[in-house]
Amino acid sequence: MRSKKALSEAIRICKDRNVLKEYLENRETEVVDIMITLYDEQEIMERYVESEVAEAVEQAVEQAVEQADSEAAIRTTIEMCQDFGISTEETVQKLIDKFSLSKEMAENKVQEYWK
Repeated sequence: MRSKKALSEAIRICKDRNVLKEYLENRETEVVDIMITLYDEQEIMERYVESEVAEAVEQAVEQAVEQADSEAAIRTTIEMCQDFGISTEETVQKLIDKFSLSKEMAENKVQEYWK
């Protein structure tokens, strides 16, 4: 294990420079175990955060795709209603029913896509 070797080297340097020498000589194994545990916990936490970020990005991308698909479906619905001679009021109601839009949002979409 590379980290254990590096930690042992750091402890050796501390002893050579008389930094906590007596303590390290008496409890070197304990110090190594504690430091490795702390290192492992930090590494686990970093990997957890990385996985959470990756998952959040993936969800954001999926949501963007769904919204893009939803927007295309809204546009198509409005265009079809117009092609079939359905009034703007009825088209607004269809958007409210089909896409769970507020009345204001549905009206804005009809204004945006009605030719």
